[in-house]
Amino acid sequence: MAQTRQFLPKVTVGEILRMLPQSTRCEYSAGTVILKEGTRADSCFLLLSGRVQISKRMKIRTVTNLAVMKKGDFFGEMAMLSGQPRSATATAVSDVKALEIKRADFFRLLDRQDPLAARLALHFSSALASRCSRVLQLLAKNPGERAADSKQAVDARKVLHRVYSLWAV
Repeated sequence: MAQTRQFLPKVTVGEILRMLPQSTRCEYSAGTVILKEGTRADSCFLLLSGRVQISKRMKIRTVTNLAVMKKGDFFGEMAMLSGQPRSATATAVSDVKALEIKRADFFRLLDRQDPLAARLALHFSSALASRCSRVLQLLAKNPGERAADSKQAVDARKVLHRVYSLWAV
């Protein structure tokens, strides 16, 4: 995502606080669960400092680490935008400072056709596209999902179901 990010118009914390004054600065200690998979989603976060591990509980009672978020990354936006429950858990790897953006506030900006809302939406869609690409790479490398005979056809429904279950699309 680093290459894509350089082409996106930068969204600053100051702009967010000016246009979304209801946004809240949050602090979390290392090890704190910030977002829990399956819970209701009414906000997303912009990571100001620290690192956050994104993980997903799998059917076989294991946890898969999907990504580590760093300063400048958004997380939690997928469920915020879709209205679906959280598809993964976000845990502070180190002490974290973040800015919480409420769903209702973001949608008010969209309704007003504010340019910041369009730039945020561009960031969200870029991040989601990058994550979908990463999930497809993980699926391709997961030997449990591959047929024993590489010439055997791939069941697209199984692949899509796996993507949906990982990201609750």
